[in-house]
Amino acid sequence: MGNEEANEIALLALRQVGCDLPEGCGGVESFSTDILVRTTSHCLHVTGNSEMSEYGKAALPPDMSTKFRICTELAEAVKKLGYREELGFHQFLYPAEKSSRELIAFLLDRLPQAVRGDQVTVCMLRIHTARRLQYRTPEQLRLSV
Repeated sequence: MGNEEANEIALLALRQVGCDLPEGCGGVESFSTDILVRTTSHCLHVTGNSEMSEYGKAALPPDMSTKFRICTELAEAVKKLGYREELGFHQFLYPAEKSSRELIAFLLDRLPQAVRGDQVTVCMLRIHTARRLQYRTPEQLRLSV
């Protein structure tokens, strides 16, 4: 599965759980700070962390100290769910494709089954399969067939 298909699956899953993504959003790699914060906040709210839902309703304020505080709180909330990758305010304020993609995949994995629905569950299985295959060598792939 290529990045394009993975993007389509991730965007579909996010929209199905109620994330407000702008029309024409090409994928996780095009997420701005505001979109990443709103999406993360919404996913945390859906997983049961209602404290973070307030950040999903509007754009971040213009002052840097409040942005820093909000992004730090979001990072801590995600870590409490078991996120093991490096995550701090800077991943939200200066989003990079790789870290944003890992974060979104993690959050989608944590969504309750009832919220994700069957279609998203099938999509997530495809993402997990692709992720496992991505780290195999050509020799390992030949042996597994």
